[in-house]
Amino acid sequence: MSELVQLTKIDGIAVVTINNPPVNALSAAVSAGIAAAVAQIEKDDAVKAVVFIGAGRTFIAGADIKEFGELTSGKIICRESLKPLLLRIEDLRMPVVMAIHGVAFGGGLELAMAGHYRIALPSAQVGQPEVKLGIIPGAAGTQRLPRLAGVAKAVEMCAEGAPLKAEDALSAGILDRLVEGDLMTAAIAFAKEVAAKPAPKTRERSELGTPEQNAAIFAAARETTRKKQRGLLAPLAAIDAIEAATTLPFEQGCQKEEELFTKCLFSDQSKALIHAFFGEREVAKIPDVPKETPTHGRRHRHGFCQRGNSGAPQGNGSGRARSRLGQHSEKLCQLRQAWPFHATVRRRAPQAHQTDVGLQRIRERRYGYRSGF
Repeated sequence: MSELVQLTKIDGIAVVTINNPPVNALSAAVSAGIAAAVAQIEKDDAVKAVVFIGAGRTFIAGADIKEFGELTSGKIICRESLKPLLLRIEDLRMPVVMAIHGVAFGGGLELAMAGHYRIALPSAQVGQPEVKLGIIPGAAGTQRLPRLAGVAKAVEMCAEGAPLKAEDALSAGILDRLVEGDLMTAAIAFAKEVAAKPAPKTRERSELGTPEQNAAIFAAARETTRKKQRGLLAPLAAIDAIEAATTLPFEQGCQKEEELFTKCLFSDQSKALIHAFFGEREVAKIPDVPKETPTHGRRHRHGFCQRGNSGAPQGNGSGRARSRLGQHSEKLCQLRQAWPFHATVRRRAPQAHQTDVGLQRIRERRYGYRSGF
């Protein structure tokens, strides 16, 4: 059993705890730990129900994005699919309850949808935000979500990537119950309640609407996507994958999803957006400046520093800027000179230039200045 995943038993209820701080990313090691826990549960006839829960501040915030980067760069040859493991969970003979707090995003929601029941704290959120990285759900998310929430809601969530609050997820049919108080206690109680009930498999649900209804939904979604997300591959691929869920059996729909996922993952757009994702993290880190350093709310209208002919940092309104950021201003200038993000993004995918705006906003909020590049 992996240290990242623990299996315990409480009153005949098996509890699988994912403990991969800070956000319980669904890495290959976590998947292996879950598989080992499922193997033990399959052999234990005394288990009446199963609870999956996240340790710390959240359920599962998504897949380990570093693994995607390693895959596209050739550092790893292949990444084991999560789909077979989710099928094993869904095929367990006893009910499986997914207990959600914090967020269940990406692979976290895909794992939750493989369970038979889902409960959550009112503060929780769920979502499929993969399109923000230029990819689509790759572990049957586009196939299970429309079976739970309906085609229109699945298209909205997968093509736009916006999160859904717990109350809205309950109304949409993604969640079965909202609970108050201690999540573990509530999950054990709910598991005991459903232990003798049938274990409904999400993939076997067939409430997917009529072809006429779905045709209108997909046409409207594609038109909106071409206007609001012009030139981007992933949103249209997500719509295509969900459409496959309405026209193909589950297994064939998963194959279509896999094809579209792979195409998106190895696209220049995905590589650029994943690069931007890590860039946003790195740009917020300044060597030797502790996290608790106060930030400033005021902004400069002009660029903070620019490279002169000599290559040295030069300030626009540098007196004011340096007085506001004090001893950390030089660190910011050095970071900007060393960071080749913008040229890389524009070279790889011209459509991804909007990520510049995201980086600029992060700098404004965190450091109190408007970037000039």
